[in-house]
Amino acid sequence: MIHAKFSVLLRSRPEWRTLGLALVASTTYDFQEDEACDCDLVMPLAAYKRPATLNVLLLWSTDPMASVEARIRSFLLETKQGTDRYVIAVVNNKGGSLHAFQIFSSLQSLMLDVSPAPILIALSIESVLPTIERYIQELHKNFEIKLPPLPMPTTLVAHACTTAPIRPLSPHDANILTDLCHSIRELEEATRTSSGREQLAEYLGPAVTKNIVDFWEDEWIGSFDHVLNC
Repeated sequence: MIHAKFSVLLRSRPEWRTLGLALVASTTYDFQEDEACDCDLVMPLAAYKRPATLNVLLLWSTDPMASVEARIRSFLLETKQGTDRYVIAVVNNKGGSLHAFQIFSSLQSLMLDVSPAPILIALSIESVLPTIERYIQELHKNFEIKLPPLPMPTTLVAHACTTAPIRPLSPHDANILTDLCHSIRELEEATRTSSGREQLAEYLGPAVTKNIVDFWEDEWIGSFDHVLNC
């Protein structure tokens, strides 16, 4: 399970009876009480390259607006630039959801230009954790680690640019080509555009470029894709 923290101040809220049970029942997070917690919940973001957390401020729909604004100001003072993320969740802890939506709307208008933290709405105390978990999933999608494509082997490139009786590209030309084009698709696109052909001719010369262009114009794209996908 993923270790997460909650503020000791949450225990003094009447909503704790319900929220505390939801945190304990989580099968994803192991929540531990933290007296030094500057916000209500701190949850790790596992998809980031460096250690990062999501810092959550919970605002309750029954709290006076003056108290809500004071808590927001204090929360925003703690925000720092870096990998950590900050979010504000308006929680409906009343019978109807209208008041929570009113607070949500007011905060969006009030903080449109000044808040680095997005605002979520949880329609019940029980939905606080699922709402935040969905937000974390979206963060992970946006900031997931993308591995760079593997470079093309020069041997493959040398034979993928000419056909008999023309000899394969020299190792020198193949190395230049892999520097210019990082994938088979980029190579194929370079042979189809005027700018791509000009760049190839600049580095490889017109004779070699003509052989490469002729090769890729000769119905080889479909058969080569088939080989790569086998």
